[in-house]
Formats: sequence, C-alpha cells, structure tokens
Amino acid sequence: MDLKKLGDLYDELHPDLQEIADSLTSYLKDLVRKTGVKGANVSSRVKDKDSFLKKVLQKSFKGEPWTDPIVECTDKVGCRIDVVYLADVFRLRDEIEREANLKVQKIDDKAVELGADSLGYGGVHIDAYPPGREDDFATCEIQLRTHAQAAWAMASHELSYKGPVGTTDEQRRGLNRLTALVELFDEEVDRISKEIMNSPSFPLSIVIRTLESLWLTKIGRPYREDLTAAVVATLLEGISEDDAKTLSDRISAFADERAEQIVEAVRALDHDPLMSQPELLLIYFSLSEDKFAFLDLWIKKGLDARLLDEAAVQLAIKLPQPS
Repeated sequence: MDLKKLGDLYDELHPDLQEIADSLTSYLKDLVRKTGVKGANVSSRVKDKDSFLKKVLQKSFKGEPWTDPIVECTDKVGCRIDVVYLADVFRLRDEIEREANLKVQKIDDKAVELGADSLGYGGVHIDAYPPGREDDFATCEIQLRTHAQAAWAMASHELSYKGPVGTTDEQRRGLNRLTALVELFDEEVDRISKEIMNSPSFPLSIVIRTLESLWLTKIGRPYREDLTAAVVATLLEGISEDDAKTLSDRISAFADERAEQIVEAVRALDHDPLMSQPELLLIYFSLSEDKFAFLDLWIKKGLDARLLDEAAVQLAIKLPQPS
C-alpha cells in the first residue's frame, strides 16, 4: 500500500469534500427546519488526511483491509444532527429515508444493533449520497443523536472508545452505568415533554406548539421562546383545552392559506422584536378574524396599541384609530 500516493490523492480530493460538506450541512439545516424539529444543532467536518490514513491502517491491522479506501471510507464527510428529544432522532431518520434528493445507502440504528441485553451508544448513522452527487467517493455519513448521546460519545471516546488497550470489568461497568443514565435521561425528557404538552392543565402549550411548528416550517428564523410564551399567555389567558385545539387548527389553516403574505410580512417586520416571532401568526390571524375585538383585548391587557400599528400596515389591515 502506497500511503504517500493515497495521501496525495486525498489532498487533491479535499476541496471537493469540503464543498460537499458545506452543501450537505445547508441541506440538512433546511430539512430540520421544514420538519419542525426544535433545538437541533447541525454540524459537519471533513476527515483530515492524517485521520483518513490512520483509519486505512487500522482496517489493515484488524484484518479488514480496504481495496479502494477513497471509495470504501464512507465517513470522509460526516454530518451530525444533535437534538433535544429522542423521538426527534427517529423523526429525522424517517424524514431522511424518504428524501428523494438524499440517496440513502445504509441506516445503522446502534440501539437495535446492541440488542435487548446490551448497553452502549444509541445513535443512528446513515450513509447517503448528498443531493446532486453520486460519485463513487461522495458517500457521506449522517449521525443523528440526542444532546445526551453526544455528551456520552465525547466522554466515552476519551475513556475507552477505540482505545489501544482493553478496559477492566470495573471500568466497563462504570461506562455501562453512564450509558444507562443517558438512556434514562432521554426517555424521561421525552416522557415529561409529552405529559406537559398533552396535559389538560396546559392548554396554552397546544397553541404555543402550533405557532412554533408553523414558524419553523414556514419561516425558519430563530426566536425567543420565553417571549412567545409570555405573549400567548397574556393574550389567551384562561383559554380552555377545546378552544386551544380549535384555535390551533384554525391558525394552521390560516397560515397555509396566507403563507406568501406571512413571509412578506416577516421580511418587512424583521426589525420588530415582537413581530419577528411565532406570535405574529396569532396576531395576524386575530386581526384578520376581528380587528376590533382583538384591539380591544390588546388594550384591555394593558398593551400599547402603537405596537400593532406598523404590523397592521404590513399586513394590509387598517386598525381603528382612537377618536
């Protein structure tokens, strides 16, 4: 094996791999936004030449030599999507599998591979060709995992993963305890989230969830979650669960119908800290339904009517002026 020749070939390929990484990162960020997943971090890296050559050597020492390392090394470009909820790992896995522009070659669910009697890393790894590329060398690895799994992966990498010597029984038990904690953490986060979002005592969360999902899928811009919660709680104080569900359905239909106007309004109101938020959808819907009643509610809640003026202009809604 001529490592120098292989290294020179990899150097020539590196700029193309970086272009693929940048393009795939952008594509995955857009996919995450359209899927409505909150709190996701999307990152990428191109394996440097030294790491690539060491992996080639490692395969040889393990008795599994590659015939064509440039093609057979499928993680030359690696993208990671770290999410808050374990449910979102599987949600994104299904979404990526359905993507026609991503030619998925293989999906490894690490938790399934471990089996029922083992503990370990539980992320999902996907080998796929990026959009518009099916060159032999262009396969990329997409990792889906929770933030907790990401923390475990970083720690375990330093403690034992790919280590040069074996670990003791006591050390392995310690790592297994950490793995169990990660699984419990992720399961509890998902469970508590479902309880909060579906509890009859939290009807406001139904509306907030709808507004945030619509904002992410149609606008995709960052926002302040605490501000959204404060505005919705103020405007919808005392709303019942049934009314919250009905309102959410109506806002969703309204947002689908007025999608172009909403995008234009957000662009025009980008400088406005209140109107460049998910609650803009609630305000737009309420003004369109009954601007007089909504303005009365706004003033009754002690809010400054002038805050609505510019938004109403951009939304082509004429507010009644005080006499």
